[in-house]
Amino acid sequence: MSNLPALPPIDPSAKINSGAFGTLYRDPRNPAHCIKVLKTPMLGEEARSLIRLAEITRWARPSDVEQLVTRFAWPIEIFGDDDAVHGYTMPLAPNSCYFELTVAKRTKRETLQIKFLTDDSYWRSAAVTGPKPNVSYQDRLEIAIDCLDSMEVLHRHGLAYGDISGNNIVARMDARPGVFFFDADSITTVDLRNASPLVSPGWETPEGLDPLAIDRSRFAILVFRLLVEQPNAKPDWETIELLPANDKNVFGEALVRC
Repeated sequence: MSNLPALPPIDPSAKINSGAFGTLYRDPRNPAHCIKVLKTPMLGEEARSLIRLAEITRWARPSDVEQLVTRFAWPIEIFGDDDAVHGYTMPLAPNSCYFELTVAKRTKRETLQIKFLTDDSYWRSAAVTGPKPNVSYQDRLEIAIDCLDSMEVLHRHGLAYGDISGNNIVARMDARPGVFFFDADSITTVDLRNASPLVSPGWETPEGLDPLAIDRSRFAILVFRLLVEQPNAKPDWETIELLPANDKNVFGEALVRC
């Protein structure tokens, strides 16, 4: 890690958001990127895993590179010193990932996180006065397919996402709807994820699954909630009756098994 550049000067007024693991700032060098400054530096194998992600063109075929860097907030440039990673640049979510949300008579621009599409009752609450996003059932199927395609590229390279949830995946409402994944720094090898599993309340999976199977299990939960618009639903033999009859017959059983 001795060749890593130091973090560039950060303007505190360029802060975008802050989470449990780091703070996002607009990259003054590129308006399409942001810089994530880690609250706790990354060390050892975890740091080396992140650096390898940034070296994507060395190990992934061109079509996979295109899929990963457009569907994930993928690490682009890593900053650190001899011992640790302190932050990295990544792409901002594209404009097609945003919508206007009006709550308590205040309107703000928000990313269209999947959580907004999995809870129909949210849009009937008294505080929410803005319109529900116009995302058709067919759009939801396209979102699910793009999510699956993106996840399969990761898995083909032995990488697990680990933290699939309605908070971490955003709908891209392009001409063909798709997804954009946040928190790409949670992507790592199966061995590292096995050693440090991620727990997501409300997204529990059966015991004994390997990291790739956990991804698939949480994906099945996400797709089912996206299609039936119930935030706590899980696909089982009873609840798949909520799907349209044709979809229940075509892929309902697959969701239950997954």
